[in-house]
Amino acid sequence: MGGRCRVGVGQSTNRRSVTAGREAAERAIAELGDATPGFAMVFATAGYDYPSLLAAIRTVCPGPLIGCS
Repeated sequence: MGGRCRVGVGQSTNRRSVTAGREAAERAIAELGDATPGFAMVFATAGYDYPSLLAAIRTVCPGPLIGCS
C-alpha cells in the first residue's frame, strides 16, 4: 500500500467572492500536476460571501470542502 500525498496551495486577494474562490482553487489545482484533488480545505476572511465563494470553488474542485473562517 504505497501512495503519496500532494498538496496544492492557492490564494487570491480579489475582493469579489466568486472570483476569489475560483482563482484560489485554480491555483491550488495547478500545483497538483496530474493528481486529482480528493478534497479542498478553505480558509477565508469574514469579508467574503461564503455561499458564493464555496460555489465558485466547487466549479473547479467538486470534491468535499473543509474549512473555516
